[in-house]
Amino acid sequence: TMRRMNYSSCGPLLSGPKPDLCAAVPVPSAWRPAQAFAGTSAAAPQAAGLAAILAGAGVADVRGTLEKAAQRKGGHSPETGWG
Repeated sequence: TMRRMNYSSCGPLLSGPKPDLCAAVPVPSAWRPAQAFAGTSAAAPQAAGLAAILAGAGVADVRGTLEKAAQRKGGHSPETGWG
């Protein structure tokens, strides 16, 4: 089962900014082959890279394209912080 790392924070739960999209992690890492690269340190550049690829390909509505392609993964979990 997935568990939130002790140094990680869930952030605001009821108000304030929230992410509308999340990137899938963990991802394989050549830097650390025995341990996949995970967390926001992996997800943020992965999502930003995909947005940059779409923008470079001339996609006019990058946000809308990402939102249409997104998959819902269930409700929010205070333990894993996603949803």
